[in-house]
Amino acid sequence: LIQQYSLFPEEEEVLLPCGSQFRVSGKAPLGLKRILEEALECCLDDVDIVVMEEVVLRRYADLSNALTGEEEKRNHLLLEFSKHYSSESLARNVGNGFRVHITHNEKFQGTTALHLAAEVPDNEGVVQLLCCRMPDSELLVARECD
Repeated sequence: LIQQYSLFPEEEEVLLPCGSQFRVSGKAPLGLKRILEEALECCLDDVDIVVMEEVVLRRYADLSNALTGEEEKRNHLLLEFSKHYSSESLARNVGNGFRVHITHNEKFQGTTALHLAAEVPDNEGVVQLLCCRMPDSELLVARECD
C-alpha cells in the first residue's frame, strides 16, 4: 500500500503498472455523479465521469477481446492477421531486435498489424491501442516466403 507515503492517505490512492491501458466503456450513471457531488460538496454538472475498463493486450490472441463490437466489424483483416500470430507477444522484448515473421498468406505480404489498422477509416482508437503496446522493434511484418 502507498497510503503511508501519500500526502492524502484518506484518498486511498492506487498505483498502476507502467504501460497499463484503459478504454472508456461508458458514462457513470447520474446517481453516482450525485453521490460524488454530495461527498465532494461541489457541482459536477460540467464534468463527465466515465467508466473505464483495463485493456489487457499482451499477445495477438488478446486483440479480439480488446476491440469493441464495432471495431471488430471494421477490422476483420486485422483480426485475421492476428490469428496467424496468436501466441506472439506484443510486449517489449529488449535484445531481440526487429523480428520478422514470414507467412505463406499472400494477403498479408509486406504488411504489419499497424498498417492494417491505419487503413481502416475512423479507426484511431485501434491504431492508438496498437501503438501503445507494440514498440517499433516488435511490429510484426509479414512477407512472402522465398
